Amino acid sequence: MRTEHTFWKSRHCVCAWALGATLYLGTLAWAQKPETIVGKWQIGDDKQKQIEVTRTSENLYEGKAINDDKSAGAVLFKNMKFNASKNRFEGSLKPPGAPFTVNATLRFDGVNRMRAVGKKLFVTKRFVFYRIIEAPAGASPR
Repeated sequence: MRTEHTFWKSRHCVCAWALGATLYLGTLAWAQKPETIVGKWQIGDDKQKQIEVTRTSENLYEGKAINDDKSAGAVLFKNMKFNASKNRFEGSLKPPGAPFTVNATLRFDGVNRMRAVGKKLFVTKRFVFYRIIEAPAGASPR
């Protein structure tokens, strides 16, 4: 006598559920809140070019240069607002010493990595930022 072997009772179903759960939980691990942007970031591998992102009183975010002698204290990113539907920050970027601003977007690309894109007319510039993780007070660097 032959019994019907349905998909829901097979090993394939168990594997499909396990794969789906893994993908779902992995997606949750990458999901970040807008407040995650707050902190210190360095541009690429250049430790001399750093910004500090803070939240303003209007619930927007701005990034100031903190470690560059020429532009320390200058606000580079302004009026950055989180767009939940696009999962990115949108606002403006004022390059140091430039008399103009450009449209800017910031998007997380991992836990401690962020991509910035600045656009003005036909020109596009991309940057990668890495979060600066400071050692706790009293800890010795390795």
